[in-house]
Amino acid sequence: MAVIDFTRDMAPYHAAAGELIRLARQLPEGLGLLKSFQAKHRDQGFIDWQETVTGGALVLVAHPSIAVTDLIIDLRRRAHAQERAE
Repeated sequence: MAVIDFTRDMAPYHAAAGELIRLARQLPEGLGLLKSFQAKHRDQGFIDWQETVTGGALVLVAHPSIAVTDLIIDLRRRAHAQERAE
């Protein structure tokens, strides 16, 4: 019986989600930005799946969607601007 390690396959997405939460906590408006993003992108999904074949098995690896990546970039920019202002 084959063993599937979903934790490994989700690692890129989990890293992005962790960074989203960390950055949002740094910003006074962070929670509002996350809620707005979720409402706007709810039907589009937050994960893009990358398919590869390894040893004859199909492997699906979760990556953050382009929209999630754009949000991370925006939150990084805002957090950096906030740090400079302090």
